[in-house]
This record gives sequence, C-alpha cells and structure tokens, in this order.
Amino acid sequence: MTTQAAPRSRKRKLLVGLGVVVLILIGIAWLLIWHVAPRAILEPPRNGVGATPPTAIVPVSFTVSDEITLAAWKAVPHHSPRAAMIVLHGISDSKASQQGTLSHLARRGILAIAPDLRGHGDSPGVASYGFHEKADLARILDTLENEYPGIPVGLWGTSYGGAVAVQSAAADPRFDFVIVESTFSSLIEVGREQVSIHSFESLEWIAPLAIARAGKLGNFDPQQIAPAVAMRSITVPVLHLHGECDEMISFSHALAIKAAAQGSNYRFVSVPMAGHYNLRNTDPVTYDRETSRFLDEVSSPP
Repeated sequence: MTTQAAPRSRKRKLLVGLGVVVLILIGIAWLLIWHVAPRAILEPPRNGVGATPPTAIVPVSFTVSDEITLAAWKAVPHHSPRAAMIVLHGISDSKASQQGTLSHLARRGILAIAPDLRGHGDSPGVASYGFHEKADLARILDTLENEYPGIPVGLWGTSYGGAVAVQSAAADPRFDFVIVESTFSSLIEVGREQVSIHSFESLEWIAPLAIARAGKLGNFDPQQIAPAVAMRSITVPVLHLHGECDEMISFSHALAIKAAAQGSNYRFVSVPMAGHYNLRNTDPVTYDRETSRFLDEVSSPP
C-alpha cells in the first residue's frame, strides 16, 4: 500500500463510520417521533388506579360509547342539590385526586362528580385532550339532567381537565358555568413548551410531528384542540385562574385564553408567585374567596 493510499483508506473508514452514526441517530429520531412520543401522548402514566373512595363518596360509572365506560366518584349533598358540578382532573391524574373538591362542593350543597377521563385512572381508552372527551361529558350531562332536572350544571377543570372543560362548554351550550385552572391555550404550543422544558429548546420542532402522529393513532385532530379558540364561543359565566409563575403551562397561555374570552361573564384571576401545582396553597384567601363567590353567583346559596 502506498503512503497516499493509507490516508485515503482511513478517510473512507471515517466517512463510513460517520454515516453509520448518522443512520443510527436518524433511526432513533424516527422511533421517538413515530412511536415512543405519540404513545406517551395517548397513554400518559395512570395514577389512582383501583383507588378506594373515602366515606361519603360513592363510586359510579357512565357509559359514554359502545367501547368506553368511565369510572367516576360522586359526592351528594345532604339536601336537594342547588347545582351539579363535573370535576375534571389533570394529565396522568384521576378522580382520586379530586376527593377534597368533591367533599367541599357537597358541603356547599352542590352535587359533585369526578370521572376518570378516558385513558386515565380506571377508565379505558386513550387521551385525546378534549377532542373525544367533549362527547363523553355531554353523555354525563344527559344523565344529570335526567336524574336532577332543572338544576344548573357546571364544569371545574384543572390543567388537562381545564382544557377539556373549556372545549366541552364551547361544544355544548347546556353547561351553565365553568371554572378553569392552569390550562393551556393550544395543544401544539404546550407540546413545544414541554419539549423545551424536558430537553432542549432546539428540539421544539419534534412536538408538532409527534402530536400529529398521536392524532392519527388516536383518531383526533390536534389542530382543533385549542381552548383559546373554544373560549370565543362560550357565553356562560367563566372563572379562570392561573399562577403567574406556572412552570408547566406558562402564563402566556392564560393571557391567550383571556384575550379570546367574550363578554362580561368571564372573570380572570391571576395568582402572583403561584406555580402549576400550588395555585390554592400560594394564596388560599384569594382562591377561596373567588371560587366561593363565583359558585354563589351561578347557583343559589344553600
């Protein structure tokens, strides 16, 4: 071998090695975008599976489609309820996380129901971030109207549940009022934020691709999952709360929803220094005052 051939041979080997590394990286990216991330979007970790309801809270269920029956907990006031509230949990959470809210509402004379949204807790199916859940809540509302005719029915959703609540109220005008906490304005945009939070900002481009793939697998259109757009259609009373230091869903999402709200029935409460998981604990006085006042406004006090 000549002295010139040896460097050429080493260069070829280096190029081949680099090519193999590039192919491996492309394969990993494809696996992440096409399989791993979409499955994580559709099937978030389940908390509260098999939880036992505490005293005064009873397990119930709602058949919402041919394939899906949602598990739920219900808290009933001692006297005839003045209103009903469907309480919606956050991503990966379950009805078990809402037992404090259920008991609180029942003490105030409000019938309270917390379902495990599809793909969460003890409910089958996959998460669709409000796309299919709108119809699920409409079926629960049908049941409530049959069992308790004439009482106002509202939605109280936090984070993921807040997005479901806003979209459900926009889709079904029978809902009489809404409380929404710490939710996102757009699934695509919050997806970008999550990638940036958990990896690198330069990888935000992965989010729309993975979400689009999840939409195909879960039979929903991610572009339609936009609570800020849905808020434009809501005319019933809305109380919207968000922490100014939310580390999971930035305050900009709250401002986008606020900008889209129509009419005087909408009230926005920002909580300085509050993050995603400590909204009430950061300022319990403001939180309790605003939520109590709102509940008294939308239904007759007990």
